[in-house]
Amino acid sequence: MRGKNQAPAVETLRRYVELRLHNADWKDYSTFVTWPDEPGWDCNWVVSKYNVRASKKEDDGIIVPVVYNRLGLFCYDFEFESDPRVVTIDYQLVKRPSGWKVNAPIPDYPDISAAVLIKSLSASAENSRESPERRAQYSATARQVADAVSHARVSSR
Repeated sequence: MRGKNQAPAVETLRRYVELRLHNADWKDYSTFVTWPDEPGWDCNWVVSKYNVRASKKEDDGIIVPVVYNRLGLFCYDFEFESDPRVVTIDYQLVKRPSGWKVNAPIPDYPDISAAVLIKSLSASAENSRESPERRAQYSATARQVADAVSHARVSSR
């Protein structure tokens, strides 16, 4: 089961990863996973880029490694903890009657794209319905994440 036979599974995983990185709602990506629900998280891993690696056949499905360049952990109390590292997650996919599904792992914290997070924080910083204090917190955190992205680009050269 190599090459073209695994392509639909890999495409399912790409769609799942992209939805997660774009901070999609559960209803948008739940059709790509086997677990019935997820907890509500108050933190996200912040990712500058990712790379899907070659899939490997297993007894009950396939394993597709995804390499994430994580910048750190963002929590919704405006805390961003810079902790740059490269992490490989081996996703297990299984074939179901409705198509390929991600079977594991359920994330400890979901990943979010740094660009998506910065855009969201910046929009909240400009939202006149937010208090001046919260707007300043959104803005400061957006700057922290943007600085981490800039630092990661310089370090990878």
